[in-house]
Amino acid sequence: MNTTFNTEFEVIRTRNNDLKASSRFTHNGATFTVDTYKNLNGVAVCTARQVQQQGRMILISCSDSWSKTLAYDNESSRITEKVIRTVHAAGLREFVRMAEANELPKDETKQIEVGQIVFTHGNGSIRERVIYRIDESEYGINYRTAYLDGSGLTTDNYIRPYSKKFGIGVYFNEGEKYEGDINELVARCQAAEQERAEVQRREEEERIRIREEKIEAGKHIVKVPSWAKSVILGTLYSTEFRMDDSYNTTAVESVVLGFSANDIAYAAELKKAALNCDKTKDLADAEKRSDEKFIGSKWNGWSIFKVPLNYDELCIVAADGGYFAPDTQEAPVASAEENSGCRIVHNEGRDGIELYFSGKPSETVLNHLKSNGFRWAKYNKCWYKVNSEAARKVAAQYGTVPASAEQSSGDAFDNAIIDQTARNIGA
Repeated sequence: MNTTFNTEFEVIRTRNNDLKASSRFTHNGATFTVDTYKNLNGVAVCTARQVQQQGRMILISCSDSWSKTLAYDNESSRITEKVIRTVHAAGLREFVRMAEANELPKDETKQIEVGQIVFTHGNGSIRERVIYRIDESEYGINYRTAYLDGSGLTTDNYIRPYSKKFGIGVYFNEGEKYEGDINELVARCQAAEQERAEVQRREEEERIRIREEKIEAGKHIVKVPSWAKSVILGTLYSTEFRMDDSYNTTAVESVVLGFSANDIAYAAELKKAALNCDKTKDLADAEKRSDEKFIGSKWNGWSIFKVPLNYDELCIVAADGGYFAPDTQEAPVASAEENSGCRIVHNEGRDGIELYFSGKPSETVLNHLKSNGFRWAKYNKCWYKVNSEAARKVAAQYGTVPASAEQSSGDAFDNAIIDQTARNIGA
């Protein structure tokens, strides 16, 4: 026997609150773990198993790797620390005996040498390669391999004998050696990789050139309004559903339908934008669920939604003939959905127009009101302005203006302001 076994061990408590003892040995190049624990039948059992050690990692090679029950105790009613210690000590004695009698298996991976042919099995593609260098460190073993067809180089970390095949993996058959010149094969693989890298470099340069040309061409088409905060985009999707329930969705085509002063997916605004392009106009009658941020289909067919402003991407879509946004620089009128929840009151005592919103209006609405002279009344929590034709016209965009406001001249409000000013100065 060429191994000295240290049979000292400790009993620990696992996460399941069970007791366990473990030992690890290396004998004739093979690595073994000896564990004592309570099995599913409630019996204390000591089992040895051959594993593969790569640096600091311990890997169980496969389900049919060598294992053997060394000792057990089915007499004790309770699995105490004393029981675990007794069974584990008996198992270690049996393990040492087997090692001295040369009954333990050897590490078959030690047969792997430079020139060994290996292959991948189990994923539908068997690509044979040859090991041309083996790098071993404390973190594991790296087998540097070259494909036999000269297509490139790769690295394999865990190679098993094909006689112990277990699922998808990298295997070898003992005695299958590469008979050609390994250095010449590696040189061909390196040349193939360099050629692929050069092709990819040229393709990337061409992609960047085409992109820059499209951006430059699109600059003469795209006109972004100063008030725009998002883009209304239409995209044609195509989805491939596979047998394994997976799928792949591809954006086939995109068109710019318009701009928006907000990023909220108002159905009325999206449907109106759909009319700007013949390809999407059928979606003007599409239904939109309240929790969706688009109209149309996100799998197959056209879908309309809002995206953040990205000038370069807009130019690319425009250069591809996908620009259908109307040419307007005027600030948009709030949509019907955005107007909902506003109550308009005619304050007859002061002859003022007051707007009460059910929630905080959007930034677009606030800017619209401020730019038209409406002010915020902190006490009444409303937006107000002196009654006038201009004030009524603005208010009408957010709801129904009371008929009494149409019959007032606005003098009562002005007189109230004058009277209040006079009182303030003591007149």
